Amino acid sequence: MPEEVLSEGVTARVTVQESVLGAGSPPGTFFDYAPLHLVTTSAIAAAGVEAVRYRPNLVIRTAGEGYVENGWAGAEVAVGEEVVLRVTVPTPRCAVPTLEHGALPRDTSALRTPAAHNLVEPLPGYGPRPCVGVYAEVLRPGRITSGDQVRLLD
Repeated sequence: MPEEVLSEGVTARVTVQESVLGAGSPPGTFFDYAPLHLVTTSAIAAAGVEAVRYRPNLVIRTAGEGYVENGWAGAEVAVGEEVVLRVTVPTPRCAVPTLEHGALPRDTSALRTPAAHNLVEPLPGYGPRPCVGVYAEVLRPGRITSGDQVRLLD
């Protein structure tokens, strides 16, 4: 339970909630939940930590403030000229972003800040969770390059 890790520390014995991994993955593949994780620059600014802590596949430059991608579930997103993605759910965060990431030191604000300011129920019955970013699936594959335009289709 992320809140217990924050209050008790990463070495403490805390309550564990068993979750099925890979539920949103295509058959024959494995991901934590879905093939892609998208995060916006607005969410990264709101969280106040480096994007790499959340391990996104794509960081999308946005003009809004806060966790703007929370409302994208079900929307299709075009990236560049070819790629179309479908956003599935907001991404609930565990304690992993708080740990060291390469040269980045441990930083509990990677979970504390979304837990204080962005509790979202990613799936019905799952309860509110600290979320940063959204999961997505590929509807139309293609090549993505840095600087490609990203637009919501729905």
